[in-house]
Amino acid sequence: MKDSVYLVLTAIVLALSSCSNERDISPTVLYGTWEQSSYLEGRDLDLVARYHFHPDGIFERIHFLRKPQSAEIVGYTQYLKGELQIVGRRVKFIDGVHYRLEDGESEYGNFEDFRELEGIPYNAEAVLEFEKNNREVVMDFGPCNPILSSICIRHQRFTKVFE
Repeated sequence: MKDSVYLVLTAIVLALSSCSNERDISPTVLYGTWEQSSYLEGRDLDLVARYHFHPDGIFERIHFLRKPQSAEIVGYTQYLKGELQIVGRRVKFIDGVHYRLEDGESEYGNFEDFRELEGIPYNAEAVLEFEKNNREVVMDFGPCNPILSSICIRHQRFTKVFE
């Protein structure tokens, strides 16, 4: 009888522990291109934020302006590149390097005109939640800093780009 009880308890513990990892993600789900866009009414342009997650542990985040209902890019506003680490459902952006237009005055421009901004590393963490059959990902960057809350975007939703 004792053996049966231990066997049942062991099965329950194993079942519960396997459920805790059920929400972990495989890094391969994240690989590829993801983007979000918002329409800028007064300018008749889309502002696009695009992430590209590479299998070698590199991420790129590119912001650009695009003509609506089109793939035509008008110009780039910023670029960020760094290392990526995925643990469970948490993604860590490590030692990202910012790139911007060299003149510092133009709102957007050609990608070739960007230069590295030194001394401003990008390190962040987000919890990932995949939706719609892994076609959308919500990145939750956690609570906002009270001082910076006016510019904080805690949740960001990106859609997988199939090229």
